[in-house]
Amino acid sequence: MSRSRRRVGFLEVLGYLLGGVMLLPAIWLMVAGHVIPGTLFMVVGVAATGLSIILGSITFWGNRRILPVAVSREGGAVVCRYIPWLELNSYTVFLLLPILGICFVVGGLGPGRPVLLVFAGLFTLGIVVVAGYFVGQMWRRCLLRITPTALTVQLPARGSQLTEIARSRIESITDAQAEVSAAIIPVNVTQIFIAYQPADPGTATTQTVLIGPPPGKTAMQVSVHQPNVITALHAWKDGDPNDPGLMDRVEAILRGKAPSTA
Repeated sequence: MSRSRRRVGFLEVLGYLLGGVMLLPAIWLMVAGHVIPGTLFMVVGVAATGLSIILGSITFWGNRRILPVAVSREGGAVVCRYIPWLELNSYTVFLLLPILGICFVVGGLGPGRPVLLVFAGLFTLGIVVVAGYFVGQMWRRCLLRITPTALTVQLPARGSQLTEIARSRIESITDAQAEVSAAIIPVNVTQIFIAYQPADPGTATTQTVLIGPPPGKTAMQVSVHQPNVITALHAWKDGDPNDPGLMDRVEAILRGKAPSTA
């Protein structure tokens, strides 16, 4: 599915402006050599903050940005995974935040400087460590495998196993807009729900797999644009499992190289 042109929101523009006001002067000071001795950490910190705001605006209010999508072929299956380095927000968390945290720590260690900066830096680095743990869990476990006859999913929760869902047991594949908190500000995201009957005939309760943010023990995320995921799943569900071209169409939709058929 080709990505449609979208309207740029007020918060996104505000983020670009604020980030640019912080980033560009800091870069000019460093390039022109006008940095006052002993204040380089402040200039670098301001630049990192400005770039973080810009990337955050792109990621949260400009929709989650994904570089080359994590889609591959394994035999007759199409596999989607979560790959951190294909997600733009990973660079904010694991590149810019550590720089900012180190700048805080260095700034607070100087004579006559507030020690509060050291605690702020350690807190920022702590956030990076915690985020790294959860992102690592998602990287190792989040999986969506599509074959002509079944979907196989794995959630990021520790100990979760691969769950194969036969086409015949799937009741519905739907999507909905949900409001989640990003940097305290609510952001609308797309969530995909796959409702299915368990393989155990003694279990009557319908179970649901959630694809999309926010990640958690009962939700998975893949590095593929959400509109393409829902369109591909609909094309798969409505298609003929005996059609030899079905998986090619599903893969093309996931990669954004095929028109919507839903």
